[in-house]
Amino acid sequence: MTNATNATNATGPAGDQDRRCPVCQAAIIAAATGRPARYCGTPCRQAAHRARRRAQEAAGNLRWTRDRIRGDLARVAKLLSRLEESVQAGLIDGQADATGWEQGVDDLARHLAGVAAGLGSAAREHRRTVADYRTAIRIAGDALPAGTGQA
Repeated sequence: MTNATNATNATGPAGDQDRRCPVCQAAIIAAATGRPARYCGTPCRQAAHRARRRAQEAAGNLRWTRDRIRGDLARVAKLLSRLEESVQAGLIDGQADATGWEQGVDDLARHLAGVAAGLGSAAREHRRTVADYRTAIRIAGDALPAGTGQA
């Protein structure tokens, strides 16, 4: 009888023999009583908790970064339109020696370059945040809270 009890402790109820820790993939030893363990131990449970928290933070950061990119793209479109108008106005003036428009075009071009640099920075930040998010959801496994969603 003791052997049967020990066998149940080591393998758990039928079907639990293949249970693996979602963090480290180690076998989970089932207890004789209580709720089935989800993780192999405290370090993996804590790692999964931290990963869930990082996934939630990353999801919020992704939303913020995407909004920033949308705003930057709108600014780029507006600046390009203004730049085109300034260049056309300066070139169509009809006078060979007409000046004064160059400084405005130069200022707009520099502003556009600054916005484009910010757009590139936001895109790199987005790439890093997506990588962090994917790592966090891989570690957290199926234990992500509702609403976190895919990035």
